[in-house]
Amino acid sequence: MKNHSLALSILLGIIIILIIGGVSLSVKLNQVTDDRNKTNNEKMEVEKDNAQLRQEKETLLQENVQLKDLNEGLTLKVQQLEEQKETLQIELDKTVRLKEKLEESLNEELMRGDTSPE
Repeated sequence: MKNHSLALSILLGIIIILIIGGVSLSVKLNQVTDDRNKTNNEKMEVEKDNAQLRQEKETLLQENVQLKDLNEGLTLKVQQLEEQKETLQIELDKTVRLKEKLEESLNEELMRGDTSPE
């Protein structure tokens, strides 16, 4: 009977240890599941953010190309305007010289007209 109660005590101790181990494993399994769910949620958020960043990058690249085209167009227009300015400056210089010659000629004519007998 003593052996029987000893065996029963050992068996009861093993059962209690197994129950404690099972509960402990169950708690750890729940923690691992929760951690996995959190990790999956974070991964989904990161993928969503990554997709948004890719879309934003594509938009910025398109805007960059448009701005480069606009810059090239404006640079070309500035060059054309500078060439036009130079041409107009040359024409202005010619006009000023012509005006001076005409004034000189007019003065000479007036001087000749004043010195002629009336």
